[in-house]
Amino acid sequence: MSDETRNYIRDIVWKLLLREPGDTSYLAFVRDACLDEGEVDIFTLNHDTLMETFLAQHGIELCDGFTKPVNEVRYFDRAQFDSCNSVRFVKLHGSLSWFEFDQDDRLVAGIPLGSDVLHRKDPAGSDQVTLRGRPLILAGTGNKPLEYQVGVFGELHHQFYRRIRETRHLAVVGYGFGDRGINQRVFDWIFGSHEARMVIAHPNPEGLKSQGRWEVREYWDGLEARGKIRFIVRAAEELTWNEIRAEFDDN
Repeated sequence: MSDETRNYIRDIVWKLLLREPGDTSYLAFVRDACLDEGEVDIFTLNHDTLMETFLAQHGIELCDGFTKPVNEVRYFDRAQFDSCNSVRFVKLHGSLSWFEFDQDDRLVAGIPLGSDVLHRKDPAGSDQVTLRGRPLILAGTGNKPLEYQVGVFGELHHQFYRRIRETRHLAVVGYGFGDRGINQRVFDWIFGSHEARMVIAHPNPEGLKSQGRWEVREYWDGLEARGKIRFIVRAAEELTWNEIRAEFDDN
C-alpha cells in the first residue's frame, strides 16, 4: 500500500508539471548566454521541459544526449556528447519527457514523441512499452547520490564532472545548495582551481546560505572573501546575461 501511495503522489506531481507554461520571457538571460561567443554548458535539476522548449523557440540547438528519432523515439546515447558542436544541455535529475524501455533485456532511456508516450515501436519495428508507465526522474533526498552513479544518470553526472573541470566560470541561478552530491562536485571544483569563479544570482544570499547544507555555511564566507564567489542580488525574473558576464569579466 505504501508503494502504491508513493506512485500515486509521483504520478500526480509529474502530470501537474506537464501543464503549459505561462510567460517564459524571464529565461532571456539563458538565451543570451547561448548566443554569446564561447562554449556554453547548461546543467539543470529541473524535471520540466520549460527551458529546452523556450530555447528551441529561439532557434538554439541543444545537445541533450539523445539521438535523432527512430520510429518516433529519441534514444539516449553517450556518444552524442562527444560529437556535440552546440550547447550541451544536461538534466541531472531526469525529465518528464524521458521513459525507460526494455529492449532485449537491456534497459534504454528514450524520449517518445507525440501524445501516446506509453506505446511505441522499437528500432526494429516491434511493439515496445514504457516500463512502469511513468517518467525517468529522480526524487527524494538521501537516495540521490547513490542513483547518480548508475544507468543514464551515471553518464549524465560524468558529463557534469568532466565539463566543470574544464571551465573557469560557473553561473548558479535557482539552486538552493541542498543537494549533497551536487554540492560536493561544485566545492571540489572551486577548491581545486585557482581560476575557478562562481557567480550566484539570488534575491537573498544570506537566506540561501542559512538554508543550504553544512558545507555551504562552512565554506561560503571564506570563498567570498577570496573573490571566488560573487553574488548578484536578483531573482531570475530580473536577471540579465550582461550582469552575469560583467562579474566574470571583472575577475
